[in-house]
Amino acid sequence: MKKWKDKFTKKSREIDISPVMIPERGFVLTRDGEFLLLNKEFHYQGFSQIITYLYPEESKKIITDFETDTRSYVALLQNRDNIVFLNHSIVHFGEYQEDPHFIFTTTGSLYLPCEINKLSKEQCATLLEFLPDFERMRYLSIDVQREHTLSVQTLKEELLEYLVAKKR
Repeated sequence: MKKWKDKFTKKSREIDISPVMIPERGFVLTRDGEFLLLNKEFHYQGFSQIITYLYPEESKKIITDFETDTRSYVALLQNRDNIVFLNHSIVHFGEYQEDPHFIFTTTGSLYLPCEINKLSKEQCATLLEFLPDFERMRYLSIDVQREHTLSVQTLKEELLEYLVAKKR
């Protein structure tokens, strides 16, 4: 019994202290797999940087129209086949690296532009990398094109199923 308890406790400690991969504010993942960090204190500031980078010709008008409206930025990016992850917890830059336990109190939203089977292979592969963090979060809302939501377990199953099918 002691051996089993020690093994279980050791495994739990390994899971608890494993590094956190998700960024403190969030990210945008383009269809071609380009990973763009939201690296400003407020989401809308990060979005304005990303919009300027992705859509330079339209950025001035978009930023003027949306100003601080995070929902509008998310909707625009989703409509243009981008995945958006927003971390809603108050976690300072570098805190996940200092203390990975912060992930257990983290809440966030993942916005998918379409069903899993219509995402690019690159998008699916990147989401799979973040699955361990998504599973450890206190709460994660997964919104599929503003039509319905998924559980983290369903996300995991569909991503694995999709990538296995793509390898064939």
